[in-house]
Amino acid sequence: MKEWLERNKIYFETISTSLLAVMAIIVSIASIWISQNQLENDKLLNQPLIKVSNEVFSYAGGDNDSRFLIVENEGTPITEFSSTLYTFIKIEANKKPFEKSIDRQIIYIPINDYFGGTISTNNFKGELTTYIGINNYQLLNNIKTDFKKKFDKDLPMTFFSLIQFMEVGFKDYKGDKIAKLFKIDEVREGFEIERDEEFTSLLKVWKENSRSYIYTIKTEDIKELIIKNGS
Repeated sequence: MKEWLERNKIYFETISTSLLAVMAIIVSIASIWISQNQLENDKLLNQPLIKVSNEVFSYAGGDNDSRFLIVENEGTPITEFSSTLYTFIKIEANKKPFEKSIDRQIIYIPINDYFGGTISTNNFKGELTTYIGINNYQLLNNIKTDFKKKFDKDLPMTFFSLIQFMEVGFKDYKGDKIAKLFKIDEVREGFEIERDEEFTSLLKVWKENSRSYIYTIKTEDIKELIIKNGS
C-alpha cells in the first residue's frame, strides 16, 4: 500500500492543485456575483420611488363624488420636480350606430378640467403634488347615466371610462435628469409605462384637438361625435 501511494504521489499532488485552483475560481466568481448584487441593491436603495395614487371621497353630499390624484416620492430625495397630466374620456361604441354590430369604435375626448387645480410642495420626499377634483367623479357618472337614459335605444352598448397619463420629471441625488411616464385609470394606482404607441397617438390627439370641459360637456355632442366617427 505504501509503495502504491509513493508511486501515485504525483497524481494526488496534481489533482489537489487542480481542485484548489477550481475552488479559487469558484470563490472568485461568487465574490464578483455578491459584489454585483450589492451594487444593484445599493443602486435601488438610492433611487427615488415615485408613486401616483387615487383618493376618492365624498364632498358634495354624494357617495364618493370627488377624486384627488396624489404624487409622492417614497425613495431618496429629488429636486426640480414637475408633472404634466393628460386626461381623456374613452368611449367605446358600435362602429355603425343604430345597428346591432360586433364592430366597435373607440373615441378619445381630451378633458381640460377634470381636476380643477393643483397644490405643489417644495418637498424633496413625501407628497410632491396633489391634483384636486371637486365633484368630478360624480360628473363623469352623470354623463354616463344621462347618455344611457337618452340614447341607449339608438346607441346601445356604449361604454365610458377615464384614462389618464402623467409625465413627471426631476433630478436625482446625483443631479441626473430623470423622466417617467405613468398610466392612471379610475380605480388603480398609477403604474409606470414606456412611451408606447397608445400614449404617442393620444398625445397627438391632445395637441391637435380642442379640449372639452367636463362641467359643460353635453351628451348630445357625444352622440353626434359617435355618429360622425362611425359613418
